[in-house]
Amino acid sequence: MVRASAGVRNARELTGATICVLQGTTTELNLADWFRANRLRLSAITFSSEDELLRAYQAGRCDAFTGSVAIIAGRVTNFPNPSEHVVLPEVISKEPLAVVTADGDERWTRIVRWAVFATMIAEEKGVTRANVEEMRQSAEDPKSGACSARPARSRRTWVSIRCGRCASCARSATTARSSSATSAPRRRCGCSAARTRCGTMAA
Repeated sequence: MVRASAGVRNARELTGATICVLQGTTTELNLADWFRANRLRLSAITFSSEDELLRAYQAGRCDAFTGSVAIIAGRVTNFPNPSEHVVLPEVISKEPLAVVTADGDERWTRIVRWAVFATMIAEEKGVTRANVEEMRQSAEDPKSGACSARPARSRRTWVSIRCGRCASCARSATTARSSSATSAPRRRCGCSAARTRCGTMAA
């Protein structure tokens, strides 16, 4: 991230610029590797904490700062004038992150999982804070809802969201695939993870 007033359009224009970075992190290593690979001159100032780094950047001690895209996007909103700062387009490294929950807390795990899924689906569908109510009322895509239970080959066999972990779910999946139109025994998953908000369970 740089100040908009600097007129910098991409990271390759930062050769010789002073860049704030967290000390002892992979970000520091990635920064050095990227500058070396692009044959640019690096002048880095390291900090032991994120708060200290951001204060230094806002005080003008460095021309730019680097870090996780999520951190940059979140922290800039707390700046006095966020519009005066620009995130440069280059992604100098990729470090996939994942959400972790405590083992054994299945209810909380499901809440977190669906919060992540909903965020991804909302981005794909173009759902925003401004239009969420309008889209909720006018959505025609059957996959827009959390529940998309639909009939399989048999009228008696319905396939809904299964947890995919318990033996009952595995049996129900086999039943749904192999059932005929006239002789499909109905199975219910005994796992609570198979329940969805619409009340259906895996067949």
